[in-house]
Amino acid sequence: MKKTLLALSLIFLLEACQPTMNIINGSNKTLIFKDKQEYFEKNFSNSGIDSSKVVFLGEVKYNELAFEIQRNKLSTYYGIFENGANFISSAQMHIPSCQGQIVTLFNKIGNDDVDVEKIATVNEKIHTELKLDADKKTIVFIYSYKLGRLQDSKIESVIANLKQNKTFDYRLISLDNYDITHLDLN
Repeated sequence: MKKTLLALSLIFLLEACQPTMNIINGSNKTLIFKDKQEYFEKNFSNSGIDSSKVVFLGEVKYNELAFEIQRNKLSTYYGIFENGANFISSAQMHIPSCQGQIVTLFNKIGNDDVDVEKIATVNEKIHTELKLDADKKTIVFIYSYKLGRLQDSKIESVIANLKQNKTFDYRLISLDNYDITHLDLN
């Protein structure tokens, strides 16, 4: 009887592990937002993230970004724009989703950046949508509420770490376009 109970408990834990982690992390949920305002309120009202720095891409640009994310295996961090021109992809980091590595990469730019691969031009269609400050180094995050609280904490941690740096700025590219009923991209 004890063996049966132990076996059933083990099966339950193994089968229930992923859904339990989704609940704990707040990931893999699907919500529908009536507009951007509701989206901002549900996702950023308690985070300290400035909603004016959240960017929504049109369908063509969105699809190009999705292809680039998949091709370069990106997660959370898209990359860094140096003074609105040079682009440093997070794909060159050993672990492209590591908050410590993106902060280190940010701090190397303009100082000890001999081993940093800079691209003079990047996808212009996406670049122009970001409205970058030419005097700053801008970290571009990839954001979806479906990725849960772990992603939120990674983004908020980097922003908190660098916000005192006068050359720091950031943008979040939202991947949640299709969950917002009335998304005006103008």
